[in-house]
Amino acid sequence: MRRNGFLISATMAVMIAPTMLGGLALDATTVHADSKMIGIVRRDGGNLVNNNGVLIPGRTLGNFTSWKLGTLKNINGVDYYQVATNEWIKAASVEINNATANYSVNDGLVKTPGYVGTVRRGGGSIVNDHGEYTNHTLGNFTSWKLDAKKEMRGTIYYRVATNEWISAASMDINVPQATNITRTPGFVGTISHGGTLSYTDNGQITNNAFGNYTAWKLDAKKVMNGQTYYRVATNQWIEESSMSVADANGHIINQTQTDNDTNNINNWDPYEAQSIGLRDYYDSSTNTYVHNPYGAGSMFTIYKVVKNINGKYFFLIDQYNRWLPSDDFDNIPQRVFNSAEYEPYFATSVK
Repeated sequence: MRRNGFLISATMAVMIAPTMLGGLALDATTVHADSKMIGIVRRDGGNLVNNNGVLIPGRTLGNFTSWKLGTLKNINGVDYYQVATNEWIKAASVEINNATANYSVNDGLVKTPGYVGTVRRGGGSIVNDHGEYTNHTLGNFTSWKLDAKKEMRGTIYYRVATNEWISAASMDINVPQATNITRTPGFVGTISHGGTLSYTDNGQITNNAFGNYTAWKLDAKKVMNGQTYYRVATNQWIEESSMSVADANGHIINQTQTDNDTNNINNWDPYEAQSIGLRDYYDSSTNTYVHNPYGAGSMFTIYKVVKNINGKYFFLIDQYNRWLPSDDFDNIPQRVFNSAEYEPYFATSVK
């Protein structure tokens, strides 16, 4: 009996206590391990690397031997467990003893709606709900929706599918921006003189035009890039300054802006301006450019202003349908631009 007891004790010492690696023993004091984590080396899986992921010649762990596992670290896109100072084993090369870790599926789970992760070079190993490595990996640079996260064995994981998790260190994670949307039931916006274009949820301008004095239901508002916008349809927002906004009781809530715009339009008369360059006229009757005989510094009268879908302004400078672009002039007051009529395709396809 004493002999058998000695053999059992010796076996446990080999499997869990300091173990010989290529003739050298690992000192237990150098293993930064969680005593609840024991990994069993899979067949031919015991190769070790250093802190930089470089293979250590002649340093391996024996097949099916058990080891206390320390910190989990991602090196060059691959997960490794530390087994000694500057010595790491690939996470996929060890099987975690089920008895040493008992994670409930929902322990510490936090929902992450809208998160997207892109796998880094080297791919990403998958663990199950209990933190056990599977044979499934995700390919380099593939992107995945992440609906939840939780911590297992000191490492943050994100869920990519039922019972499938990937470590945060294996991915670049895109976190959605916090929304600042306020509901505006019953609000109505009336587009100001000149019309406007809409913007996407991310503040990108679109080609969707909204004509002068048309009215639209506004179901929400938010601030993007310091400007207030109202939503008129899915993924379509109009800047507050482009319209008068009435609340559910019919009261105009941006009256000052509306009054300013109205005054600028009503009080605007033909304006004298000096050109700063030599530009050909745009002839709207023929949709062609024609020669401009006047050089830089010439004076022109601006009779009308048009804004196209590209946000470019043109000034009508005579009675012969001849126009010059606004960037041919300098120091034009804002009231001139505020008088613009919106014509989406004006001078956008000149012959």
